[in-house]
Amino acid sequence: MPFGGRRENMIDRESVRAVIVDDNAMVRKLIGKALISSGCVIAGEAETAHEALELCRSQSPDLVLLDILLPDGSGKDVLKQIKTAFPNITVVMLSAISDEEIVEECFELGAFTFIQKTTPYGELKRLFRAVIDEIAK
Repeated sequence: MPFGGRRENMIDRESVRAVIVDDNAMVRKLIGKALISSGCVIAGEAETAHEALELCRSQSPDLVLLDILLPDGSGKDVLKQIKTAFPNITVVMLSAISDEEIVEECFELGAFTFIQKTTPYGELKRLFRAVIDEIAK
């Protein structure tokens, strides 16, 4: 099995493993709670780009929730590295930024979707369930 993602084998939605990457602990906690209530397993949390890539190597997640702005680099750069090294990982970008150019660039780099941090909690859960369902197909 290659590192990063397990889509060559069928996985059920209760075994989808996620890594949350955001430098804000409260955001990580909120995202984690929404993911767990959506049926996901949290494989790890990272505050930095470096930690994110290490977790992708060591935990082989199916899903990464990735902030655009990180203390040691750009989420866009991390996205590019993840999609190059671990093409089976689904990456969902998170940001308070709504710049259309940044959103488009993330899609071009392989992001599955882009979620605003201001999205209400109930909507986050609905979006995460849809992403998890897509991964588990």
